[in-house]
Amino acid sequence: MRINLRARHYDVAVAADGTTALRDAAKLRPDLVVLDLGLPDIDGVEVIHRLRGWTQVPIIVLSGRTGSQNKVEALDAGADTITWVAISSPRYLCSARNDASIG
Repeated sequence: MRINLRARHYDVAVAADGTTALRDAAKLRPDLVVLDLGLPDIDGVEVIHRLRGWTQVPIIVLSGRTGSQNKVEALDAGADTITWVAISSPRYLCSARNDASIG
């Protein structure tokens, strides 16, 4: 995903965990956040809650989880879009362009 976005001239910052993602988001003020719910240190839904405490940046959630409860929780927390990890590159790029233009 990072490679595809950079190939299309998007600036991309990658964080390995929720703590780093929150810190980087505060520092870099991104136009779009792409978030995996399965982070090693903080639940992705909690990251959404914390982001929504200070920003309305569009958030696309990538999920490999099969249950719908976490996805509903992510939307309730303020995520704009939820998609599955197996999404194709063209569809993901379309979602990224559309969500980034909303914010």
